[in-house]
Amino acid sequence: MSSIRPRTCKNGSAYFQVLFRHNGKQTSESFDSEGEAERWKGLLDLLGPNQALAMLYEEQDQDTEDLPPTIHDAFTEVIDGLTGIEPGTRNRFRRILVNDIEPFFGARSPVTVFSETVIGRWINHLAENVGNAAKTIANKHGALFQILKRLARRGVIPSNPCEQTKLPRVVAKEMCHLEPEEFAALLAALPARWRLLVEFLVASGARWGEVTALRVRDINRKALTARIHKAWKYTGGKRKLGPPKTKKSTRTVNLPAQLVAKLPLDGRDLDEWLFCVSSGEPISISHFYKDVWVPTRDALSLVPGNPVNGKAPRIHDLRHTCAAWMLSAGVPIHVVQAHLGHESIKTTVDTYGHLDRRAAADAAAVIGEKLAPQPAPAPLPPELRPLPKELALVVSLPAPVYDTPAFVEAA
Repeated sequence: MSSIRPRTCKNGSAYFQVLFRHNGKQTSESFDSEGEAERWKGLLDLLGPNQALAMLYEEQDQDTEDLPPTIHDAFTEVIDGLTGIEPGTRNRFRRILVNDIEPFFGARSPVTVFSETVIGRWINHLAENVGNAAKTIANKHGALFQILKRLARRGVIPSNPCEQTKLPRVVAKEMCHLEPEEFAALLAALPARWRLLVEFLVASGARWGEVTALRVRDINRKALTARIHKAWKYTGGKRKLGPPKTKKSTRTVNLPAQLVAKLPLDGRDLDEWLFCVSSGEPISISHFYKDVWVPTRDALSLVPGNPVNGKAPRIHDLRHTCAAWMLSAGVPIHVVQAHLGHESIKTTVDTYGHLDRRAAADAAAVIGEKLAPQPAPAPLPPELRPLPKELALVVSLPAPVYDTPAFVEAA
């Protein structure tokens, strides 16, 4: 590891030496300011002496105006200029920059410091030293990928070194869904005023933020549908109404007739929230989760026989329950995709494909039919049966030719 030693010139001015070992020898580089020494020490520890020295000498040969921008300046400019994203996404990029990228790569390091090898070290650092899960690492790498992609497109860096990064494998948690009898037990245990909301969450398969953003006008009683076109987003702890998660999340879903008949629609203003608290305000996720969902779920776990069979469902698992019920009944998976509002059917298949057992059972039945004993074929008639080997050899010999000159002369 390198170190910094303050020194004094003969004229009394201060300078700073960065001490390090290179090719088995103790050596140093000098800098006028402690800040520059700290910056270069960080590069030295990150890249090693060979690459750090090459970068240092390249900078010394360049004019100040031609030097690449720092990570902090370049990344901040990119993040501030991102369009088509939610404010929460921009804030998440800023947090990753401050908490994960700058502490490792150095805020004042040039953007040219990034390479496939160095990014690999960062990934290992997040996993081994920080203790991030594979999914968290993928999210942080995704932010770095997007920023470097834009810098490469602008010509600030030659290419995006994140393109070849091999990330830790994400092992998805086992999906939780309730069987009909388990859901019935949960529903009965809930306070009566919340049961209709929970039934709606299962029937619609919609996300919490989508269901609680519905207004009375979004329900078509005649067509038995709900129009989902808004969702609550949370940024900095504050709730804001906006579009759903993806383009295909804006959708119309069909609802069971008996559920629509129970919805509180009569005599209400069309702009009122479909589900709300007593004051008329939309329901808060924190209130419902802490004061309703968790107490009910915990109480069920103490019931003799455990009617939910040891499951600890989240609110989002009601969405999984909807998908599971549909697929187990043979609803085509592309219909489930549209109902849930997934942007790609790959998401539906990756998440719920293992539940689509009917199609798999049909495929197994096809193979079973081929494996079943087949009836013996009918015997061939005598004229079509193959000749014995000896006769076949005789028949295959060429017939003698009797009209040749040699035969005639011999006769």
